[in-house]
Amino acid sequence: MVSLMKALAGGFSLAAIIPVLAQQPLCEQMMHGPVLETPGTATCLYDAATSTAIITMNDETVLRWDDMQQSNGDALQFNFLSNVNNASVLNRLGDKSLGSHQIGGEIISNGRVIFYSPGAALDISATVNATEFIAVNAPLVGGDDLGLLKRQTVQFGTPSRRQPAVGVSGAQIKATTGDIVIGGSTGVIISDSSTELQAGGSVRLFGGTELAYRPNGEQAFFPSGDGKRGVVTNFGSIEAGSIEMQAASSVINEGSLTADGRQQGSGRIYLQVENGRIFNRSNGTVAGIVVANEVVDSKGTLLNPQDADTVAVAAPSTGLFPALRESTDRKSKRTKAVEVVKAAPTVASARANPTQGTSPNRQNRSNTRALVSRSAFFGLRGKAKPQETEQR
Repeated sequence: MVSLMKALAGGFSLAAIIPVLAQQPLCEQMMHGPVLETPGTATCLYDAATSTAIITMNDETVLRWDDMQQSNGDALQFNFLSNVNNASVLNRLGDKSLGSHQIGGEIISNGRVIFYSPGAALDISATVNATEFIAVNAPLVGGDDLGLLKRQTVQFGTPSRRQPAVGVSGAQIKATTGDIVIGGSTGVIISDSSTELQAGGSVRLFGGTELAYRPNGEQAFFPSGDGKRGVVTNFGSIEAGSIEMQAASSVINEGSLTADGRQQGSGRIYLQVENGRIFNRSNGTVAGIVVANEVVDSKGTLLNPQDADTVAVAAPSTGLFPALRESTDRKSKRTKAVEVVKAAPTVASARANPTQGTSPNRQNRSNTRALVSRSAFFGLRGKAKPQETEQR
């Protein structure tokens, strides 16, 4: 924000704000700058002294960046004149056999910002504030990136050559009303605890090939073929109305996941793998209603987003329940493994206050809590159908 304020104070070239037609360089003095690809006009105010660009345009604008190198200290603002809050810009990033596109510095917009890199690695370290943020390096079937721009259902296919996973490090990304979507054909790795993702809608992370993306559903990613390779790894902090982590091989969380139903979403956390396992490692915390479809291996902590309680286990396999205790009891022992009847949800709970009793006539059950130790929240063996754990 500081760099943008400095830029607004002066230093822009008059030539830089002349409207530019389609297929023309938009910011002439900007190294590795964009080209306008959609019909119509756009303006760019660029200050080389502060490495600040303010691009003003209409809804559904497409920009091409052959080599995006937005580094720390740079600032980029996408300003929409029409359909504000719902307007979108698609940034097409060129193919690269070596190196990666860098999305760093500061990115601000009053609309949706999309970065699409089907043929090159993608590294994200930016501070972002937009209504919605999407960054992917998986190819779309038929090159249908306009479907991504228009919020339509699209299909991610298989790349012609393998790309590294999308790397996210030191990023601070905020989507004020919409989603944050990050992923690729190999996956996405949020590699440090300083990264924070916050969305008024959902945070969606994906890794793999042959996936359908349906942006208007609470759960947006669905396998559409024989997906391969993809992983999703999180060491950062994620907060949203709901969270979705979809991968072909594995989902690994060693950070913080909080789904609290803000603005949009139901407070659910979807952990989905096609052929692999789901891990919540020792430092991982999960606060929300967990919906998982595979083996879960955990030494982390599962919490209810509102009262830090655990929830239920239901699976068509042998389930190991979390250790439960009364709130006044300092000792706890893990329960024995039990056989859970297929398709019959089972709730594990413990009374928060043993003096309240368990009258069946009580209407207010907000004080009935299920408490979990930090040793594990649940472990399942065998492939299970999608299961949902929630407080009752």
